[in-house]
Amino acid sequence: MYAELFDILTKEEQRNEDFKKWQVDNLPEFNHNILTQRSPWYIYDNVVGWKFEGDIDSKTWKEVKDWPGYYAPNKRTKAGKEMQERILKARGHRFNRLGFFEIFKTTTPVYGQPFTIPIGFIYENAIYMVFDDGNYNDIKKNCAGMYTEITHGEWNELIDNNGGMNDGM
Repeated sequence: MYAELFDILTKEEQRNEDFKKWQVDNLPEFNHNILTQRSPWYIYDNVVGWKFEGDIDSKTWKEVKDWPGYYAPNKRTKAGKEMQERILKARGHRFNRLGFFEIFKTTTPVYGQPFTIPIGFIYENAIYMVFDDGNYNDIKKNCAGMYTEITHGEWNELIDNNGGMNDGM
């Protein structure tokens, strides 16, 4: 299970790094300032808009509503649709966090009932997973001896002692 999780999380990290490089190499006048939105389904945030220096091609880009200075592909034009396709292709296939339920052999959420999607990441070669208490009994039963449970206070202390661990998460 560790190898499977490590492989998935490592591939997601590489995809994210590749996408960062693609942005720098392929977006004209990109000034490394992006607007992101927390994704409920994916490990890394969704990019909503980019900030550029210089003139903006209005056939390719339009300003993001409520975020002056940030631009997204203008999907109403051919050039904007082509840019959106290039961005999606560069982003590549992403791991859906619902897959963690399958890996841990826990109860898959039922449509219409509230649930929390697990969060997973690697930090200093250790895998950290955050689960809602609703999945705790399945994990305890199916993964006995494969994890260490910590309290919320220990989790906060771990984060505080390691500079926040907030590199793109």
